[in-house]
Amino acid sequence: MNQTSDKGFIRPPYSTLQTRARTLDSVLIMATLYASLWLYEMPLDREYLLACIVAVALFGIFAEQNELYNGWRGSPMFDEALRILFAWLGAFAILISGVYLYHADYDYSLEVIELWLPLAPFSIILVHSIQRGLLCYLRKKGFNTKTFAIFGANQLGQRLKL
Repeated sequence: MNQTSDKGFIRPPYSTLQTRARTLDSVLIMATLYASLWLYEMPLDREYLLACIVAVALFGIFAEQNELYNGWRGSPMFDEALRILFAWLGAFAILISGVYLYHADYDYSLEVIELWLPLAPFSIILVHSIQRGLLCYLRKKGFNTKTFAIFGANQLGQRLKL
């Protein structure tokens, strides 16, 4: 019998980190809509809540399509920020198109939507940047480091060493 164990010495915590990142991004989308509504003194009613839930779901789909929750260690933050922006713009475009094509009787506040459009991706990019900066700082201080051995003196081994 061949049994595999997920209790090895080195286990990447991708699924836990991805779940936390998805949850945080969803909370940020909801919080920015709430902040936009609060600034314009509009109530968070059923229609805005439905739009927010749809936006979160669509953002999740576009984020997966853009591989947003894969490991970004060593990649430029600009690349991750672009993927966040594309995922949000895709989700927002479909949301607004759906509202327009559905001929919604509800009158959404244009000011709230105009504020929510840039505020949501900006907050997600800001939080991701802060998280990356904090992790980089902690790694420089010796936290979350891993020791490994490179077998082979070929070009791939030399590139991995750098």
